[in-house]
Amino acid sequence: MIKKDRLIDVIIENLPKISDTEISILLKNEIDKQKRTINFIASENIPYAETVAPLPLILGNKYAEGSIGSRFYPGCSVIDAIEECAINRCKKLFGGEFVSVQPHAGSQANQIAILALLPNGGKIMSMDFNSGGHLSHGHPLSIVASRYQIVSYTVSKETALIDYDYLRDLAKKEKPNLIIAGASSYSRSINFSLFRSIANEIGALLMVDMAHIAGLVAAGIHENPVPFADLVTATTHKTLRGCRGGFIIAKNKYSTAIERATMPGVQGGPFMNAIAGKAITFFYAQKNSFKIYQQKILENTQFCIEYLKKMDIPIISNGSDIHYFLLNTGAFGKSGAKIQDSLENIGILVNKNCIPFDTRSPKETSGIRIGLPYETARSITHNELEEKMKCIGEMVRKI
Repeated sequence: MIKKDRLIDVIIENLPKISDTEISILLKNEIDKQKRTINFIASENIPYAETVAPLPLILGNKYAEGSIGSRFYPGCSVIDAIEECAINRCKKLFGGEFVSVQPHAGSQANQIAILALLPNGGKIMSMDFNSGGHLSHGHPLSIVASRYQIVSYTVSKETALIDYDYLRDLAKKEKPNLIIAGASSYSRSINFSLFRSIANEIGALLMVDMAHIAGLVAAGIHENPVPFADLVTATTHKTLRGCRGGFIIAKNKYSTAIERATMPGVQGGPFMNAIAGKAITFFYAQKNSFKIYQQKILENTQFCIEYLKKMDIPIISNGSDIHYFLLNTGAFGKSGAKIQDSLENIGILVNKNCIPFDTRSPKETSGIRIGLPYETARSITHNELEEKMKCIGEMVRKI
């Protein structure tokens, strides 16, 4: 495994020279900043260099609206082969009947998925934002909420875990057309089988957003939601450690609806450089070294949790089953925003995050989220993690 800042250097070496002095200086500043900071932002990672450069130079100028064999522009025979390669590799990793690798990002994948499953509107039941749900699952300010009726389920106040009995009762009462499982800041494994059972009881569709856990699923160390869901969305740039982008896995019967929801529903032409990057991402995810990397992420996550518990720092849900966890900064009367800013000042990046039943606004929050994919990619040691967790714990207590 390439160590430390050499990972960033590999990407830089593949970039062309930039004659725009102002942007060139700003890029150098960002490179320097990334090298000197420790990154515990759960959504971020260092991509494999081949998934991001020099693909834009070759494929970034090609328009390819439509699907394989049915494009709206000529000259797409090689483009078709690249997209088919990405699709086949995705199926090999996750299974599933139909795959779309065209979504530009996770939020677009979710918008496309919902539009395809419920083209005429309807009711959606998804996780409450403060409990860990993603904005694109139906936050009041999202485009999804403007088109669909949203019912939110929360976690238990006592455990911060999903209460499946409560979930079933809510589903029977509200009778949503679609249930969404998956989260942005819920750190425990989700029982996809139970979600499927609940959806079946009321005749609802089931969608799973596995954007955060896709790398763990690909490595075979987290349950795969594909066999349980009507449709699964994901991203390639978090635990999968590839280029920025989204993808969808679904049952064949939704293929036409997904293609129409993609274009002209939500997007225009796909980013073919990103699709090639996704194909390379799926290639790397098949390697044994990728599985070792995912296992190391989980090991590092547990190490950090145990260290902070020894400092008596409250962990939301008392732990994690995945690659990130949440700290309750509100227990010390501190906002997550204050902790985030103070840690950035000493070169440690975490993100402020709402916690279940948070009384602070999303701009302030009562928690922070700590993720290990980025620093695990840089081969951070337990000694280094101990040093950084000590800084975080002391900051939470002392500010």
